[in-house]
Amino acid sequence: MNDKVLPLCAALAAVLMFPSNAYCQDGKQAVGQSEKNKEFNRKSYLKNTAMIPVKLLAVGSAVVVGTPIAVVRHEAIRLDEYSEAVGDELNSKDGNLLLVGASIPGQILRSVGTAGEGILDGSYNAIHHGMQEPFSDQSFSLENLEFLD
Repeated sequence: MNDKVLPLCAALAAVLMFPSNAYCQDGKQAVGQSEKNKEFNRKSYLKNTAMIPVKLLAVGSAVVVGTPIAVVRHEAIRLDEYSEAVGDELNSKDGNLLLVGASIPGQILRSVGTAGEGILDGSYNAIHHGMQEPFSDQSFSLENLEFLD
């Protein structure tokens, strides 16, 4: 066992010695950046690294809070569309009460699909917007809904 582990560790150490930007794709050595660009990249790298715990906390809280908000908002919009359609059908001269009654089971099934749509939308908003702008209104699904027709 030790005979296999030691060469593997040595090979891993040799690979990790080289910086990630030491060679280009075509095998030539990479040209160094100017000092100004290196300093800027270091600052942004340190800032992004420091923001990782904040972004993870923002995404987690946005999933827990924002997803139910997105589900409720999707359901409210779909039920509003359904109630307008029922109202139009009942108020028209050639309205059909049987059509309204037959649409009730379909609306129940559609509400299950709409809940799934809200879960997807809330999760997308939490992950996508929570990583870019932590704790923003969009990450908690308080602004636009991405996937609603």
